[in-house]
Formats: sequence, C-alpha cells, structure tokens
Amino acid sequence: MGTVEKSKVGLKGDEIIEVANFKIVPKELPGLLKKPGYLPAYHMNKKSWVTVILDGTVSLTEIKKLLDKSYTLA
Repeated sequence: MGTVEKSKVGLKGDEIIEVANFKIVPKELPGLLKKPGYLPAYHMNKKSWVTVILDGTVSLTEIKKLLDKSYTLA
C-alpha cells in the first residue's frame, strides 16, 4: 500500500491517491481491469499484478479476498 500521483497510474490529474498492489492469476487480469478501481500494476509485472485504488470504489470485502489470494500466490 502506498500513495502515488494519479498521472503515474494512467489517470488524469496530479492529486495523490492511495493504492495497493496485489499478485493475481494472470488469466484474471482482463476481467479485473474492466471493473472500476482496478488499474494495470504500478511498478510491478503488469501480467501478474494489479493495482487497486483505495478510495472506496473497491469494497473492503473484495480487497480482503485479493489480499488473501495474493498472499497464497507470492
């Protein structure tokens, strides 16, 4: 988890946002990137990691699932 300028993750603006990176199964990436709050990985392998914006767009329940899965994959 950390902070980054929106422009660094492909969004418009230079405001600072909170994000978290999660390791994922690569075949899940296309589906996740279609959802709001999910972005291609920031500073990680873009095939097996995803960045989530921590602004409430992605539910805490979903974030907990991503964290559990990421832990098992790491």
